[in-house]
Amino acid sequence: ETSTKKHTPMAFQFPLFPGGGGFPMGAGGPPRVFEQPYRVLSVAVANKTDVQQLERGGKIMLPPSALLKLAELNVVYPLLFEVTNPKNRRRIHCGVLEFIAEEGLALLPHWMMENLLVDDTQKVIIKSVSLPRGQLVKLRPQTQNFLDISNPRAVLEESLGRFAALTTNTTIRIFYNERQYDIDVTEVKPSTQNAICILDSDVNVEFEAPADYVEKASTQAAAVASGPVIEPDSDEEEAQEASRVFAGVGRRLKDKGPPSQGVESSDTTMAEEKKKKPALQWRLKFQRFGGVQPPIGDAPVEEKPMGGVVGSATAAVDPNFVAFSGEGNRLRPNRKKT
Repeated sequence: ETSTKKHTPMAFQFPLFPGGGGFPMGAGGPPRVFEQPYRVLSVAVANKTDVQQLERGGKIMLPPSALLKLAELNVVYPLLFEVTNPKNRRRIHCGVLEFIAEEGLALLPHWMMENLLVDDTQKVIIKSVSLPRGQLVKLRPQTQNFLDISNPRAVLEESLGRFAALTTNTTIRIFYNERQYDIDVTEVKPSTQNAICILDSDVNVEFEAPADYVEKASTQAAAVASGPVIEPDSDEEEAQEASRVFAGVGRRLKDKGPPSQGVESSDTTMAEEKKKKPALQWRLKFQRFGGVQPPIGDAPVEEKPMGGVVGSATAAVDPNFVAFSGEGNRLRPNRKKT
């Protein structure tokens, strides 16, 4: 037996729709029952302007003749109806939105037709009823997507405001953020007629776990019943994982040959590089002072004449050389003042 998760009850208040107030429509006499057969038609097929408004609620559209008939029968507000499929005796309760349907037709939301298992142009029986004010309703979302809504209380309060009645063992449909959510009505109180009126009522709403919700304990029990599960050794998994990590081949930017097999230590590689290629020998020669940079290691010093001065590591400085004793010349000679 799957356990269900109950949430904290929420109290909603749904106002009476315009035109209500609990006053009789007729001039006097006890109210009588309105009951008429109609051909059902989906609001989408009827090509009416209020398609979205009708699909997003629990109300139907009837022809104008139904309004005249209701006035003659002295029916009491709020107008509530019971729609029954005579073939399978399935029923659902609803309100009326407008009296603008064609004669002989009743426009129903598609989700209501799915509950009744009827198709377009099939016959249904519509009868006026009086339902008790709702006190409690238990709802069960069909999918867990409903739990992703950030503020389900506000969404339900706005969506259920479009409904006039709720029936046990039926599925209503609400719309939010361009998505539709099907919700089962599992229980209502009072349960004398298995239906309640939620207009101008304070209704406590309780949630059950979604129909596709599976607890972890049930999942583990099902896994045990299916048979033992052999798990691989954790040490072997770690060894295999370690062998795969960093299994590539390292190369340097200076390497020109094929990649070496395996990864060598950085110290060994650097030592071999030093043996293969000697360090760069830089010799800076100063032509004016007749000096050069001392040789690096045992490398011989190359002596070349530089502007008449021989550069060497042991070159002697001219004793007659006086620093900054030259003469300067201008490109444009100075003019003598007269």
